[in-house]
Amino acid sequence: MDTVPFKIEGYSIEIIRKNIKHIYFRIYHTNKKIIISAPLNVGLEILNNAISLKKNWLERQVLQQTKAIVVKKKLFPYGDTLMLAGIEYPVQLHFSNAQPKILTGEGGIIHVYAKETSSTDRLCRIVDQWCRQKLNLSIGYFVKKWEPSLGVKVKEYRIKKMKTRWGSCNTKAHRIWLNASLIIFENKYLEYVIVHEMIHLLEKSHNKRFYQLMDRFIPDWPSLKKQLNQIQI
Repeated sequence: MDTVPFKIEGYSIEIIRKNIKHIYFRIYHTNKKIIISAPLNVGLEILNNAISLKKNWLERQVLQQTKAIVVKKKLFPYGDTLMLAGIEYPVQLHFSNAQPKILTGEGGIIHVYAKETSSTDRLCRIVDQWCRQKLNLSIGYFVKKWEPSLGVKVKEYRIKKMKTRWGSCNTKAHRIWLNASLIIFENKYLEYVIVHEMIHLLEKSHNKRFYQLMDRFIPDWPSLKKQLNQIQI
């Protein structure tokens, strides 16, 4: 069996013997495969020399295509990273014909699996939905943590994009809304906003009693509020 004198990461290389006169190289980026067609009677040494001479060209072609895919399918405008709870994680995009999914791997790498035909908007929606699921779990944790201490019951909490607020509270329905962008920041900010909205179930207005409750349960709330207010939503 013919062997190839080098490897190209991420691509499989296959040699096919045919009744032809010359050696041909074809790169199939969709399947990440390189097919080398060679004459039936060409010797292994000659074949390996020809392949070695073509190595740099093959690597350039693969690199250029990889960069093109990254540019075409950029997950985020600031690069292929995702900020979660104050930590920046690298994101790797993988093409798959199966249902889209996101998995976390070693080193904190976030692996996004989607169809190659997926648009940038589609990729962003996949990631956004996953982030909302993560945020929803964190909200649930903090709500359950603070309900006994505050003596209130949150009947429902929801996530939505907000342009001017980090959170809001419907005191009649005992429902709180949290800004989807809170997924980016350290959990202490999320916890502060949740407690702020839950205290509104005890005191609707931002009056003296409200701030006394804030001082009691989140003593460093002024600092957290100031830091969040410096961020443009």
